[in-house]
Formats: sequence, C-alpha cells, structure tokens
Amino acid sequence: MDKNFTLIDIEKWKRREIFYYFSHTAPTTYSVTSNLDITRMMKVLRDHDLKFFPSILWLSTTIINRHQEFRIGIKEEKVGYYDTLTPFYPTFHDDDKTISMLWTEYSPSLSEFHEAYLEKKKLYGENKGFLGLRGATPPENAYTISVLPWLSFSSFSLTSSSPSPYFFPSIEGGKFIREDDKIIFPLSITSHHATTDGYHVAEFYREFQEMADDFSLFLS
Repeated sequence: MDKNFTLIDIEKWKRREIFYYFSHTAPTTYSVTSNLDITRMMKVLRDHDLKFFPSILWLSTTIINRHQEFRIGIKEEKVGYYDTLTPFYPTFHDDDKTISMLWTEYSPSLSEFHEAYLEKKKLYGENKGFLGLRGATPPENAYTISVLPWLSFSSFSLTSSSPSPYFFPSIEGGKFIREDDKIIFPLSITSHHATTDGYHVAEFYREFQEMADDFSLFLS
C-alpha cells in the first residue's frame, strides 16, 4: 500500500502557530475515552465469521486514513503527512503472558485486510520477542493500536518519555461489556495537540459509531 510522505509548507499551513505552540512552547498530548455501541457490528461479525480484533484494526485505520491530521509525522526533520498509516499491534502469547508486535499493511477492502491479518498471525503469531517478524523493521507509517480484552475501563492514557516528537495517534480498546441489550466497547485515543484538536477526535468517534452501526456495508 502506498505510504508516500508529502511535505507540508509550514509558512502556508493553517496549523502553523498551533503546531509550533503545542510542539515547542508547551508540548501537549491528550487522551480521550468514549464508550461505543458495537451491538450491530458484533452481529455482522458473528453472521459472517469475522474476527473482532482485525475488524477493529481495519475500522480504526480506515477512519484515521480519511484525516490528514492523524497522519502527520516527521521525516528527516521535515513535517509532512503520509498517504496512509498501517496498524502496528500486539499479539499475545498465552503460555508466558508476553506480547510480540506485528503489522498488517492497510487495505481499503475489509475482506482483503482481514485475510492478510489472519495470514500474518498464522505465519508469525507464535514468534517470541518484541517483533514477531524477525529481522524486519516496522514501516515508517506504522501507528500503535491494541485491545485489552481482560479489562474494561472508563479512562485510559499513555505517556512517553521519548524526547522525539510523535504525532501519530495511539488507540487502545478495552473489554466490551453488556448493558441490557447492548454491547458497549470502551475505546481510547491518545493524540498530539500539535496536530489534532478535540474536533478531530470527536469526528473519529462519530465516524467509528456510524461505521459500526452499518458494518454490513463493508462486506464485499
């Protein structure tokens, strides 16, 4: 999948002053958690024998790739944006309770991405160590996403001690819970204020809910 990097003309960029303030004067990241209704989506997954985790990876990445603000990064000390981001996610080893990281190149086709995920897990899912793909390097356009299936939460936040700026979002899902006849999924997104505001995060959640409600539309 194309991951071209396009430079941003800082002087003409509408976020120039906001970017400078929140990346240099007062570096700021923030996390937001929202409960999403995935009742209709879960029925589609059951009816069509689709796995939950790769479906969440695909849905979240599809939304991120619609919005330039979530795809901004630094390359060779220049600010720009990638055409697409690729999900970088953990696979859990039940025997020793460790994780290894894998990635699956994004595809706009749910079925193609789902198949590629299952193939990647089959080939490398049992490999131990931080990277399941031994000898490989995660793509430069990889962003971190995970689901914590053992714990539901009302708030989740990530912190980093790295001095290097990181502008990609980080997404964490929790254990979904049942409320009456609904299935509720807590989902957290951590963003950098230099590149995204509350509006962009709100749009992410709005689009996620809309896609989850009409998930059958993406079966082809």
